[in-house]
Amino acid sequence: MSKRVVMAGGGTGGHLFPALAVVKELEELYPCEAHFVGTSRGIEADIIPGEGYPLHTIVAEGFRGRGIRKLRALGKVVVGFCQSLTLIFRLKPLFVLGVGGYASLPVGLAAFFSRRPLFLHEQNAVPGLANRLLAPLAKRFFLTYSSTASYLGKANTLVTGNPVRRELFLGRRDPSRFDLPDSSKVVLIFGGSQGARSINEAIIDDLKVFKEHRNDIAFIHQTGGTASKEVAEAYRREGLTAHVTPFIYDMAHAYATASLVVCRAGATTISEVTALGKPSILIPFPHAVGDHQLQNAKMLEKEGASQVLREEEMGPGVLGKRILELVFHEDRLAEMGGKALKLGRPEAGKEIAVKCWREAVGEG
Repeated sequence: MSKRVVMAGGGTGGHLFPALAVVKELEELYPCEAHFVGTSRGIEADIIPGEGYPLHTIVAEGFRGRGIRKLRALGKVVVGFCQSLTLIFRLKPLFVLGVGGYASLPVGLAAFFSRRPLFLHEQNAVPGLANRLLAPLAKRFFLTYSSTASYLGKANTLVTGNPVRRELFLGRRDPSRFDLPDSSKVVLIFGGSQGARSINEAIIDDLKVFKEHRNDIAFIHQTGGTASKEVAEAYRREGLTAHVTPFIYDMAHAYATASLVVCRAGATTISEVTALGKPSILIPFPHAVGDHQLQNAKMLEKEGASQVLREEEMGPGVLGKRILELVFHEDRLAEMGGKALKLGRPEAGKEIAVKCWREAVGEG
């Protein structure tokens, strides 16, 4: 008989995709039935139904702002807790794994008060508010970085790395999937699951840099939101070949097809480019909590796996020139990719899955 497990949290791909990676490993190893809990507004509402898992939505909101906004968020935590408690009593899961995001807080509290084992995973160097509040209640807290433990008091921590979706390892180079010529060097550009306006704007401004190489270079560009039409038109205007889309569902082949990746430096993205051994130009999100994206990016740059470009440095032509300095130099790309691969933790998802299951059933 399959045992139910609950994955709690989401909001962005950075929280959701590690949870999906753990679920895939659990299904491979144990008789389990995975359920996800999130909100109707997070990325989970778009992704989870397509993955074939039940998604239970609750009321939740982040504690941003002051005064009435914080009171409203607190009220939603209470409502979300009641919804989560009802859900936990109905599903009777073997355990709950919280992966961050404001939806994970009420579910984690409900797991603790219903005496279901609660596990947590933190993707970033600086833990989010939900994970910090839940840390004392967790049976075990899995970390991507050892330095994160200093924020978590006496929590029972274990450094595993950040889970990477196993399907990403199944991708093969295939430009035709993206309507790109086979002979081109391909640059993969994305700003996280929701895109990044500053990266989109920088590329649009710099496309003229590539005009002399239009027959030798092509792009896969995830814009996020509603920017895809504007960005696609910019590529067409300069005579460049590009697959432009709000969201890339086939990231496995996108990564495999890319010669160079240009992206943010969130924890999940860092885990993917290192596990897959992809050379990259990292553009940290400047408003990340504790500036953790810059710290992530510097770690890779120090090891020679990436180049870091801050947003404030992205003047006219800067990003385009950085891309040109790398993309046609195969030896340099190979060296960076090899160094990235040495930093990867491809078994993180499996390790977390095994630990959660064994500790939940009392096997150590």
